[in-house]
Amino acid sequence: MIRNNIHTDWAQEELQMLNIIIVDDDEKTANLIQRVAGKLGHNAVVAKCCKVALHKIEEENFDLILLDINLPDSNEIDLIQEIRETTAAINIVPMVSEPDRETEERIRGQRITYYLIKPFEIDELKSIINHLSKRKFKLCSSSRLSPDPVVPVFIDGNQTEDDFRNVY
Repeated sequence: MIRNNIHTDWAQEELQMLNIIIVDDDEKTANLIQRVAGKLGHNAVVAKCCKVALHKIEEENFDLILLDINLPDSNEIDLIQEIRETTAAINIVPMVSEPDRETEERIRGQRITYYLIKPFEIDELKSIINHLSKRKFKLCSSSRLSPDPVVPVFIDGNQTEDDFRNVY
């Protein structure tokens, strides 16, 4: 579940389109995230299970995976490790409905980009997406790198939200 508070007044300057995959078996949540990403100018696809997500990740280059960790067909650690084997340079943002300290520590130990606790504010999601989009723009404009994929920023569990926003 996400608190539905969509605003489309975010500045779009210096942003690069992201290719996003939303892995969530809750159709309402996945569709809302997809709609928000689309309104921000990004391409977003939905996978309702791990098997479909892994297939799509092998077939297409994604900049960001928004990953519900309570999927029925895999546990979060196995899935993140399998994704990392497929493509190490991808931003993974787990979404957790009922976090506990042990789960949070296990997930943060898997080189994730950020960590969202459901329900989260739409503005928090926008902040993450826009941050990664600006990062991709800066990488593409400051070098001859191809725009795919965004180089991930990993957190270790000691960062604050301000640290995330001030990665540059």
